[in-house]
Amino acid sequence: GAEVIDRLIETVLSNAVFEERVGLYPFGSTQESIARGESVDKIMWVQLAASPLHDENGKVNRILLIKRDITEQAENEIRLRHAKEVAETANQTKSEFLANMSHEIRTPMTAILGYADLLEVDSDDPADRERSVDAVRTIRNNANHLLTIINDILDMSKIEAGQMRVETIETSPVQIVEEVVSLVRPRANGKRVDACAVFETRMPRIIQSDPTRLRQILLNLMGNAIKFTEVGSVKLCVGFDSQRRRVNFRVVDTGIGMTPKQCEHVSQFAAFNQADTSMSRRYGGTGLGLRISNALSMMLGGEGISIKSTEGVGSTFSVSISVGAIDRIELVDPAQASADQQVAVSNAEADKSKKFEGKPLDGYRILLAEDGPDNQRLISFHLKKAGADVTVADNGRIACEIIESAGDQVPDVVLMDMQMPELDGYSASRRLRDQGFDKPIIALTAHAMQGDRERCLAAGCDDYLTKPIDRSKLVRTCVAWFGNQSDQASAA
Repeated sequence: GAEVIDRLIETVLSNAVFEERVGLYPFGSTQESIARGESVDKIMWVQLAASPLHDENGKVNRILLIKRDITEQAENEIRLRHAKEVAETANQTKSEFLANMSHEIRTPMTAILGYADLLEVDSDDPADRERSVDAVRTIRNNANHLLTIINDILDMSKIEAGQMRVETIETSPVQIVEEVVSLVRPRANGKRVDACAVFETRMPRIIQSDPTRLRQILLNLMGNAIKFTEVGSVKLCVGFDSQRRRVNFRVVDTGIGMTPKQCEHVSQFAAFNQADTSMSRRYGGTGLGLRISNALSMMLGGEGISIKSTEGVGSTFSVSISVGAIDRIELVDPAQASADQQVAVSNAEADKSKKFEGKPLDGYRILLAEDGPDNQRLISFHLKKAGADVTVADNGRIACEIIESAGDQVPDVVLMDMQMPELDGYSASRRLRDQGFDKPIIALTAHAMQGDRERCLAAGCDDYLTKPIDRSKLVRTCVAWFGNQSDQASAA
């Protein structure tokens, strides 16, 4: 406006050329609106150029003023500048995340490799044997922690790609709560922090939900609360809202709490973010758990996680889920439901231990198709210890040749690694099915993304186990398929 005109006149009278770009609108929110691509009324960028015109005596008697509309060019520059700032911020955030992730992965790997070295000590000293047992326990704990980090990364990738799926089955909310508190209590006790569940209302005996994902949400919230609590307690408060047909969960801690700014930042549930980088350095963690849990809660019929926190006092993280499509909800006293659940769990564990006494795979032939020597030794060891007669094939081609020439000694079950040289597990399974092989084929794979199970089943596999292989699950799966074969033979 006026300031530009004044400068223009001063410049012209000094016989210089005036050339300036002028924005005829207020700065601030208007520029942000343009950067976001929003329409803003009465916006114009102009470029003014002015030169003095002289009379015959050399005096200035006129001014040549040229005005050019450069609105489109200027707005494009604003958008580019805004995009650059967003990209730089995202790059900085990603770099901080990768640095933190590197720390999180290297920490358990250091313990795993270090304690593995301790196991190489050959000694008859009882103290050394005791250290070996402790080393094994430490390796297992750190490996499980590393696996949790990998699973979190996979879960977030599925959510970002829109490929995360939840199932809807009968679920006992009381059972899930009891399991979660039981799992986190040893960690809390180690910090002299009390961890408990508080049922504030009568609870539905059964709801329709995904127990695995609900357990994942509550474990994450309870784990975070314990991590940031040094003194006091962490409570999982549970209640049923009959009007909205939802089960509400609140994790209340007496931890360090957050400032309003930190609370607002965490409530955005942005990828790779924690309250601030100092939290990552001091307490560890990847910053993925809350984002994943927030997304899962909405997939289970809730509205996401809400946060209330006071610095130095503590925090409350609240989440709710839908009870699902249930016409009549049976409400029970939580204490009675808990007691019933404990009886059911005890009976199930008794049946399981009775079922797997001795050698449950005794008398069965298993073909293991696996190209990794370490995995060959490990999986064979578990199977042979359970009584199985194990034959190992280094790849899918050899596995097919063994079965094709087996005659009456055909294996009862094939454990098929899906990634092998020469002939992979997918091609080998299809080849065996095309030749009429009708025994169970169980896929072994390190792939655990959405659709991997379906791909294995489509290739002709009957079941699917992910690596790292769980010893108990491996034996249970084989026993289950042997049982299926017995049932089919009896029916025939």
